[in-house]
Amino acid sequence: MLALTRTAEILLDSLLADYERKNRAEAQLKLLKNLEEVSEEVLFGNPRYLSAPRPFPRLAARGYNWTLHEDYWFAFTKDAIPAIVYVFYASARMPGLIQMAERKVAQSK
Repeated sequence: MLALTRTAEILLDSLLADYERKNRAEAQLKLLKNLEEVSEEVLFGNPRYLSAPRPFPRLAARGYNWTLHEDYWFAFTKDAIPAIVYVFYASARMPGLIQMAERKVAQSK
């Protein structure tokens, strides 16, 4: 499995907690399954990357690889050792969630 940045952990935990509050155990399992499948694809496959999700072209400036897997967007570093940087539900307001997660990372330092 790919490593998660602290920002990705915050976003993933937020999604899982939201599903838990809504008693959506199947959604939690699906998200974790998608995370595992995307990790395998990045590590051992040939994933199709985008520079950013189409609704948010400004995210391309951050320089990550993006892929849509079922209902979730995943962003990866382009480093020699890839890591998941962001995890979003496909219809999420990504820029606002990124700001929220990055504020939490800054506060934890």
